[in-house]
Amino acid sequence: MELLNHFHDHLPEIADFFQKPEELIFNPKYSLVPDIDHIIDDNKERFPLHMRHFDNAEMRRKLEGAIEEVRRKVRTNYEIAVPQYFNGKTQLLLPLCLTPNSPNPDLALAVYKLNDVTYTARTCLTLKMAYNNARLIVKPQSTWLKP
Repeated sequence: MELLNHFHDHLPEIADFFQKPEELIFNPKYSLVPDIDHIIDDNKERFPLHMRHFDNAEMRRKLEGAIEEVRRKVRTNYEIAVPQYFNGKTQLLLPLCLTPNSPNPDLALAVYKLNDVTYTARTCLTLKMAYNNARLIVKPQSTWLKP
């Protein structure tokens, strides 16, 4: 009722964070080319504690393995990719499992379209950061991204 008192019959439009709905779904036909070195160099403090003492080569191997694993999973279940809105563009968040035998992901890989056939990733987020960014679009319903 307060909205009607203030805006009368000219209610503001709902925020529109995307122009193309297809940007909200991971396309398994696209390749995914992450910038592994940049992800490691800029985000070491976000990695699990047990990995922070690894040298870059070991961290790279773990990260490449986790990315390959999530790449296989998202090809068969597009709901794994959670959209987020960041710096004026829609990105997709993919869960990275870096801790052996853990049922929960450790980080979220932020993936965006580089061109018409390629995704790239240059950063990873903590799950809390990912959840906050994702909820700008809609409350995430994913089973892996919980506050």
